[in-house]
This record gives sequence, C-alpha cells and structure tokens, in this order.
Amino acid sequence: MKPANIHNIRYLLTRFDGKNRFSGGRVCYPEPKKLTYDMHYEIEFGMVLKGSMFRYLGNKRNECRPGDVWTSGIWEPHGFATSSTPAEVAVFM
Repeated sequence: MKPANIHNIRYLLTRFDGKNRFSGGRVCYPEPKKLTYDMHYEIEFGMVLKGSMFRYLGNKRNECRPGDVWTSGIWEPHGFATSSTPAEVAVFM
C-alpha cells in the first residue's frame, strides 16, 4: 500500500458531482457531553485542542488529550464523550 498523496486526499474530499465537500470548524463543549454516536459519508479528521474526550470506534475506546488526532472512515459508526471540560476540538470532514 502506497502512502496517500494530495491527489488521493483531494479525490476523497470531493463529491461525485465535482463540488468540494470539505468543511471544518472548532467545537467547544463547556459542559460534559454524554456518549453520542454518529455515522456519515464523509471521512472525519479531528484534533483535541483543550480538555479531553473519549473516542469510540467499534468496541474500542481511546482517550484523546490536547494534540491527539483521530480519523473516522466512511459509514463507520463512531462516538465520543467528553472526559474533562471545558473541551475544544477542531473537526474536518
């Protein structure tokens, strides 16, 4: 398997109609957030900026702290809950 390059990543972030599907932003959780699951078509990349959170993928749970990153694949059920607040993350899809 070859490493990804910018052309592969650009392809993965482009919809079938050629429009850019990339979006992102910063999310703040001033209060504790209970476990929430999600599943979507976009690949998700994220980084913890402040506080900490548990990331769930399948039957695995990882605690992410400032500077830790995660990814979730297409149609891959995943979840999260804050483990310390206030928490702040940057998420890109």
